[in-house]
Amino acid sequence: MIAFLVVPGTIQAGHMRQVRIRLALATDPAHTGRHVLLCRDGTPISTERFRKLRRERGVWIETDAPAKVCQALCLGRPEDEPGVHVLRHL
Repeated sequence: MIAFLVVPGTIQAGHMRQVRIRLALATDPAHTGRHVLLCRDGTPISTERFRKLRRERGVWIETDAPAKVCQALCLGRPEDEPGVHVLRHL
């Protein structure tokens, strides 16, 4: 699975750029084996954290496995979730 948390509108070297943070899908033993999304540093992305970031910073997740991402975040169906975008391979 490929997944990125995308933060829009970050200014780098005088240009407006997106920051893409690679996410990993892992099993969280504290939640009886439920899958969770983790940042590179091991910080989990919870449903509440993702929705707050989406609302306040306009972030979204790009992934080739939207159903897995929505399941890990306890969101609804991928096609109904505006913050999860399908990453298409070229």
